[in-house]
Amino acid sequence: MRLTLCLAIFILLASGLNAVTTEVGSIRGFLYGTEPGCAYDNWVSHVSEGQVSWLNVYAPWEEQNDDFGDFRVPSSEDLLSWDGVIADFLALDLDAAQAKIRSYGFPYEVVQFQDLDSGRVFYMLREFLNDDVDPNGTIDTSDDETGSFDYGWGLYIFNPSASRPIVVTQVHPCDDYPGPVFALESFLKLDARFLLIAGAGREVAYIPPYNSNNQSLSDPSRNPDHPFNVAYQHCCDQIRGLTGRTELSLQIHTYDWNKYSGQPNVMLSSGYGREFPALPVRDNSRARNDLLDRTPYVVHPQNSIGTHSEVDIDDFYCVNYNYANPVTYLHNGQEIQLPENTELPGAEFNQQMLYTEQQNLYDVFSPFLHVEMDELPKCYSRNEDTWRWFFGYVAETQTWDLAQRYTRFIQFYTPWLDALYAVVDSVLALDDGTGPSNPENLTLTDMQSNYAYLAWDRSYSYDFDSYELHLRWEVDGQEVSQVLDRVTDPLLAWQKAHSFTLDLPVENRIIYARILARDKHGNFSPSSNEIKIWNTATIAGNFSAAEGDNVINLSFDSDLSQFQGFNIYRGENGANYFRLASWHQNPGLLPNQAGSYAFTDSTVANGTVYDYQLSAEFADGTQLFHWETKRASPFRRYPFVLSNSQNGTTKTLWIGISPLASDGTDKYDLRNQASSGSLQIGTTLASETYIYYQDIRPVFDPASAFKCWHLRYRCDYVSSYLTLTPDPNLIFEGAELLLYDVQNDHWHDLRLGPYVWLGANNNGWRYLDLYWGRQAPRVQFSQTADVYQYLGENLDLQWEVINQPRVDSVDLYLRGVPDTLQIASGLPPRLTEFSFVPAMPVSGAQLAVVLNLSDGTDLSFSSSRRFSLIPPNLVYQGPPGYSLLSFPSGGFDQSVAELLGDTAAAWSFTGSGAWQPAQNLYYGLGYLVRHQQSYQLSLPAVLPNHTESLPIYPGWNLIPNPFSQWIELKNLNFTGPGIQKSYTEMVDEYKPSLKTSNPITKTSNVQVQKMMSYISRLFKNC
Repeated sequence: MRLTLCLAIFILLASGLNAVTTEVGSIRGFLYGTEPGCAYDNWVSHVSEGQVSWLNVYAPWEEQNDDFGDFRVPSSEDLLSWDGVIADFLALDLDAAQAKIRSYGFPYEVVQFQDLDSGRVFYMLREFLNDDVDPNGTIDTSDDETGSFDYGWGLYIFNPSASRPIVVTQVHPCDDYPGPVFALESFLKLDARFLLIAGAGREVAYIPPYNSNNQSLSDPSRNPDHPFNVAYQHCCDQIRGLTGRTELSLQIHTYDWNKYSGQPNVMLSSGYGREFPALPVRDNSRARNDLLDRTPYVVHPQNSIGTHSEVDIDDFYCVNYNYANPVTYLHNGQEIQLPENTELPGAEFNQQMLYTEQQNLYDVFSPFLHVEMDELPKCYSRNEDTWRWFFGYVAETQTWDLAQRYTRFIQFYTPWLDALYAVVDSVLALDDGTGPSNPENLTLTDMQSNYAYLAWDRSYSYDFDSYELHLRWEVDGQEVSQVLDRVTDPLLAWQKAHSFTLDLPVENRIIYARILARDKHGNFSPSSNEIKIWNTATIAGNFSAAEGDNVINLSFDSDLSQFQGFNIYRGENGANYFRLASWHQNPGLLPNQAGSYAFTDSTVANGTVYDYQLSAEFADGTQLFHWETKRASPFRRYPFVLSNSQNGTTKTLWIGISPLASDGTDKYDLRNQASSGSLQIGTTLASETYIYYQDIRPVFDPASAFKCWHLRYRCDYVSSYLTLTPDPNLIFEGAELLLYDVQNDHWHDLRLGPYVWLGANNNGWRYLDLYWGRQAPRVQFSQTADVYQYLGENLDLQWEVINQPRVDSVDLYLRGVPDTLQIASGLPPRLTEFSFVPAMPVSGAQLAVVLNLSDGTDLSFSSSRRFSLIPPNLVYQGPPGYSLLSFPSGGFDQSVAELLGDTAAAWSFTGSGAWQPAQNLYYGLGYLVRHQQSYQLSLPAVLPNHTESLPIYPGWNLIPNPFSQWIELKNLNFTGPGIQKSYTEMVDEYKPSLKTSNPITKTSNVQVQKMMSYISRLFKNC
């Protein structure tokens, strides 16, 4: 019996050794916060540390300690044993995985984790802590970190019930210190299957000396023989086995706050060398159902997360792409080219990227998404104080608010994750339920030796797979065919492809070619037009078609002899060819000694596309066709003349529209070197090196859309008036033409006359935006100072309505808080000024101009200029108690008793920080006043039409409002020895709050109220 009992106890102990740990709690608390339900929490604080170089910047609260944790460089036996553990773990044979862990002596455990945040059950491989202590370089024990890792092989979280085949990785947990946190947020948001986070910083283990991050052994993105990569490959293999397709791999990185200052905040890449990003980053179809286009244009309004400038789409994203195929964002019908990510596309031999192989770099799906986020976004002031604040440092208390450590980072970067979430299901399904659009207008653009150069108008498809180029020819009366696609040439998988170099399969044959598109689900588009490729002798050279206004001029050269003459054939859009001209009727097509030929086709119409073919006719009536088909479409050019009448110089910019033109550079765009000169004007399309004096755009409907030409000009003559005059024909045709002067922030309607302005007093480039087409009306206000005046005086208001033909009438208001005063209604849109005598006071009101449009809608615009209309005498009232007061009447000098009664008392605040009793009250000083009775004062109003300077000292200050009107904080300036800062710059750096006495509370007010003083504290000198 005793033997049986001992054996039973042994069996129970043995089974207990292999038991899986079960925990219930918050996965966020475990990873980066507090979770008492776990064996340990705040996992990110235990990561193995090391720093041997200055290549990387670490967390502002964290000092790297070479004695805190380690990384075990695995042997081949370690990797083989770890492979077995991972295999059992992913098969959910958890007991077997735990048994192997104990057998091999790995300091790891299998954990079943019931997450209270998401309601999901996760499984973890988690390392035990050792006894290392990191004091973080301080004597304060509150920031000590106890326990790190001996192996540092990472944390592995498995969600077997995940709805999406996604692997989220974070490979640099120390120098990308917010990375693990955002990786977890991504894992939860996307309901991903796997989350893998490295357990050691990249400078923990390395091949010395550490001159490059590529020498790291503890970095799993660099070291192929890392246990992390054993797990990663197993995770990917499992997804491929379950879904039959490649996983979506999301790798989260962050980069040092003080680097890459010229780059946007989020750097996206499909991996090093993968310069044709596709889904989920870019949808090359018309749907634009991608991460970028699902992000709002204004990603963060100004001051939405602290004090910062507005963050637009091109401030937020840059993308790694081939410069010839830029990534764009569609906003209000205009494509905005996003900046190129040239700095951080990912490591060349990133191990996770290499395993998540993109077999065809032109494919519609990019399975690896590499995301880099700035550790201090560019919209904030670039200094260490702001960097610390961004991660929860409180300057007033000089402590870290742990609850806010990652809040701002997560909030700032969540928009890209939300956008990815919005499209990820469509990306993974990759089926839009319809076939691709048909490629059109297949043409032969050149022939060289045995190569034919083809071009076409591209196909569009969300789930595009490949173009198919179908060829056929005859051999001995038998038709032979051939099909080229992405298998024979990877480029044909690129749906944005619109040209191809064809290695001709036969000689001295007419080859017929057509192109179509197919998608991932076997749907095919209709075929394009079929073209003939004459792989025969060349009969002509320099065949050209010059488009004019309702005319096309054809010309070519030929040294052909012993022939009758040339024929010209014309078709429309590659079909319906007929003989347009022949040597029979046109002497210019007869043989001549010069070998030069020309023909003018005046039977064409602007905007129609024509195709021309050329043949030589011989005495026996046979014709030999030239290989080249020339496509052309006539169009009108419109001149815009920039003139400097004082010096008698002019320059002309030509614009126009053609169905064969593009918004980028093409043959219709003519350029000069952008060198210095007395006067220059043009557009910038591809490079700052050149200036384009002709810029032709695609055809559009000006009644419903618009095009914008970004102009730049320079004038070397100082203080010269410049005039930009549009083509009157364009105005006669009814075009809406608006011009925006970028430097002067001024709009002008060119239909009302040429734009005349004073040129800059330097020879640098200046910028104008020219809009042709439908534009919403707008109101332009003069940029002048705020207006303060007494009631009873005449008030002059100025504005200008831009694009007046779309406006029926104008209403005027003075819009303040809380009152709005209607001034006039039904005014004609051509009116630019209005005068009246206001009858009621307003404070800080804006001029609101409401445009009543011809389509029945209205638009409202408000001036930045504010208007305050003040009675000559102002009455101030206050309740009993304490108040912080100021007396804004010039020369004011009264005793406290006379003004507020014998029971009242007042104190002023000295520069040394002490309260001092005050018997008299003076203009320009602030006071703390105690009055047992309510008071009412009538004082002459003082207009704030001058500058008041008030001293401010380190420490506490009592600052009076020296005016009898509230003033906006934005109008405050701070000066000191050698420096001057605006209020915006000051608060951006020092993050103050305002405290008043009614009641004494924190306030987010942007105004200093009249007859009040404010307590302020200056923590450090400017």
